Amino acid sequence: EIEEVSIANTPETAYTVSEAIALIDAGEGLSDTVYVKGKVDSIGTLSEQYRNVTIRFNDGTNSMLAYNCYGLNKDSIMSQADLDNLVKIGDDIIVVGTLTKFGSLYEFNSRCWLYSVNGNTAIDEATIESEKAEKFFRNGVLYIRRNGVEYTVMGAKAE
Repeated sequence: EIEEVSIANTPETAYTVSEAIALIDAGEGLSDTVYVKGKVDSIGTLSEQYRNVTIRFNDGTNSMLAYNCYGLNKDSIMSQADLDNLVKIGDDIIVVGTLTKFGSLYEFNSRCWLYSVNGNTAIDEATIESEKAEKFFRNGVLYIRRNGVEYTVMGAKAE
């Protein structure tokens, strides 16, 4: 009988990047959701379409990617300002998701998310200057305004 290997862990037992790479190379349990900790060494460009970003992080020895990573609580990252508020180079992060190797790159699969940034698992509302989104109609088209930026909502009709 073949025994299933589980590599699932908790934020308190988060793997180092080097441990995560060893698990990827071992190739077992990779469908399990895991937590990996490290220090941010680069931040990619925010995807305007998918509202996520690729982050490279390391443990001092090895580095890996959090590919198409979402923010805290799996939240979409709505703007460059939100991304700048969320994470910076040098921050200590814990990423949650499933592990893979893409070509020679060790990484989290897309749809991973940040469990914590510098020990914080939620954004301190006092440090964010964002305003609540407001909905409004102009010429029969629904718009949303947040932080002074207006977004159209396709297919919405005024009542």
